[in-house]
Amino acid sequence: MPRRALLGVIALLLALLFRFSFWGGAVYFALVGYIYFSEPPERTALRVSFWTIAVAAFLAFWSVSFLPALLIPSIVKGMIALLYGAVLYILLGLSRLAFTDRALLYRVVHSGILFFVMAEFFLYAPSLGNASFFPLFFWFGGMALLLTLLMKEAFGFLEAGRPRTVRLLSFAFALLALEVSALALFLPLGFISAGAFLALFLIMLRDTFLAHFEGNLGFSFILKQLTFFAVFSSILFATAPWFLP
Repeated sequence: MPRRALLGVIALLLALLFRFSFWGGAVYFALVGYIYFSEPPERTALRVSFWTIAVAAFLAFWSVSFLPALLIPSIVKGMIALLYGAVLYILLGLSRLAFTDRALLYRVVHSGILFFVMAEFFLYAPSLGNASFFPLFFWFGGMALLLTLLMKEAFGFLEAGRPRTVRLLSFAFALLALEVSALALFLPLGFISAGAFLALFLIMLRDTFLAHFEGNLGFSFILKQLTFFAVFSSILFATAPWFLP
């Protein structure tokens, strides 16, 4: 497991060395595919998270590799690679049942995945002012599909709810997330701040659904969640680099 996580980091750095050309991407996804298909059958329970992390890490490196070196220091690239290796290590360990508290670790990893997905959504999403309807429609549709699959995987991995209920709630979760993200596109926020805000909203919503399935949903839990969301979103908006398009 540690060797495969290290292999994933090396694959990402090789893609960076090739400046994310066609061959760089081919080498990266070939090695990542080897890591995935060499895992035990339990890997299918985490296939959405695995490939989402693989693509998100590739896009994160690809976006910083074409910026001036002075704007993106090497330590930032190193942090992305180390974070990718850590997440990959945990995912491989969860698929091999190597961790005792699988539910807690999966929630942590799932929260990180939601943040990276939403941050890259705001980074690459076409602007509402200079994009036609169909590119936005397909962009939002793809994001809705990805969020539905991520939430379906989370509910299934944590064994919460019946399959039919899980499918309906996952779809409703994705639609609500896209409505909030569409509103956030009108706010003069940077993509990291907007992604953190949406991730905070999605994590609160996910934990509320899970508490309902576990029978722990009550007034005190909802009040605690709302207080947590209000405090951290206020801090986020107060420290966000606001800008006008």
